[in-house]
Formats: sequence, structure tokens, C-alpha cells
Amino acid sequence: MFPADLLRRLRNDLPMSVTISALGREGPPSKMRDGRFVFLCPA
Repeated sequence: MFPADLLRRLRNDLPMSVTISALGREGPPSKMRDGRFVFLCPA
């Protein structure tokens, strides 16, 4: 398990659109909507 402070820093310091894009097909489904990065509903 990762320490909570590390996860908090990653969440706050990394641009999520770049991070998720770098995961490619291994990342969760996502897109940009109204200038915001959002995750798609898995259903």
C-alpha cells in the first residue's frame, strides 16, 4: 500500500490529464469536457 501523503502529493502535483494519458489503454476511460478532465462512467 502507498502512504497517504505520497498519494495526496501525486493527486495535487501531477496534471491528471497527462498522467492518465501516459497510461494509455491501461488507464481508466476519460475525456475532456467543458475544459475539465473527467472520467467516463464504466457502465
